Amino acid sequence: MSKKFNCSMQKKIESVQARKNEALEDESEELKKMVRELAEETDNDYDTAELEHEGENYVCVTFKGNRPSNEEPEYICFKNWDDAEAAAVDSVKEVFEYDGIYGVRFENLDGGIAAFVDTEWFDDAKREYAEFYVSDIKESEPERYKEEFGDLDEEDAVEQFLSGMEEDSVQWYINDFGRDDFEKLLKEKGLIDYDKLAQACVDVDGPAHDLAPYDGVEIELPSGYYCYRRN
Repeated sequence: MSKKFNCSMQKKIESVQARKNEALEDESEELKKMVRELAEETDNDYDTAELEHEGENYVCVTFKGNRPSNEEPEYICFKNWDDAEAAAVDSVKEVFEYDGIYGVRFENLDGGIAAFVDTEWFDDAKREYAEFYVSDIKESEPERYKEEFGDLDEEDAVEQFLSGMEEDSVQWYINDFGRDDFEKLLKEKGLIDYDKLAQACVDVDGPAHDLAPYDGVEIELPSGYYCYRRN
């Protein structure tokens, strides 16, 4: 290899190393390093990157139209995985509070729905329903009461009626009053632990399920940052 070629190659290397992104000039070296790693990992151009401090524990990095399709991929980046997990939990909780829990597959969560809902309230509601039913027909339809409960007193009749209701109290309420009324009741009376439920969902799905709506991919960078594509 000629000396002339060596000099030319060295200048190219120095030129690449000296390249600066004016949009990131005021950012810390730590963040510049993170953006460089992200650009390399995602096959984007570092020179087109712009960064916004959207929250206390994360930044948003956008690569401005550097692809043939003029896409502007946007990534939310956290300094560590714990911060990403906490953000995902907060986001999932917010969805539950505003949109409800209709889409939650409780069968995939430890303890099922009973681990997150105040089942005692529904147990009491189910018993009250049984007590009203027994008392009502005993007073208004004695012959029917005789057919259903024989010579049992009201207390024993209630127990017999409850034993014949196969579904648990929560499912009984949903079946009898509907899902919309059930979710409204949970929120109004504070019968569900949204924090615990959101954490359980993130434990199962991981932060990327909520933080990376574009592809569901978690990007771990050498600097320790965790990034997720949002668009």
